[in-house]
Amino acid sequence: MNSYELNLSLSYLFTGIVLLGLSLFVYSKNRQNPVNITFSIYSFCIAWWRLASILMITAQTEKAATFFDRICLAGTVFIPTALIHFTLTLRGTKRKQKYIIKLCYLISFFFLLLDFTPLLVKQTAPIYHVKY
Repeated sequence: MNSYELNLSLSYLFTGIVLLGLSLFVYSKNRQNPVNITFSIYSFCIAWWRLASILMITAQTEKAATFFDRICLAGTVFIPTALIHFTLTLRGTKRKQKYIIKLCYLISFFFLLLDFTPLLVKQTAPIYHVKY
């Protein structure tokens, strides 16, 4: 592992742990509050993305890197939807725009299904100073 990969992995680890901790902390403060729930989901998706990226960066083979990239993207496809859901919940307009939230989750699940096919991720390749 070169110094660039090490710095990248450490920054992803720090970000992932902080966001995972924040997600759990906010959720534990009020488990019934929809704002807390949706914020926790949003934070968890970003934490998943950052922590799974470490596995991809440190993979020893191209096949493993591609697999971990797909795991990484499994959380990433829900980030925009979780943000929209949190924003609408925070604004108090969630009930009025329920169909938008459902449509967004449907689109995210569609991309989740595509994630494990070559249609979304065909392979990984070296970029910048990272092996895969």
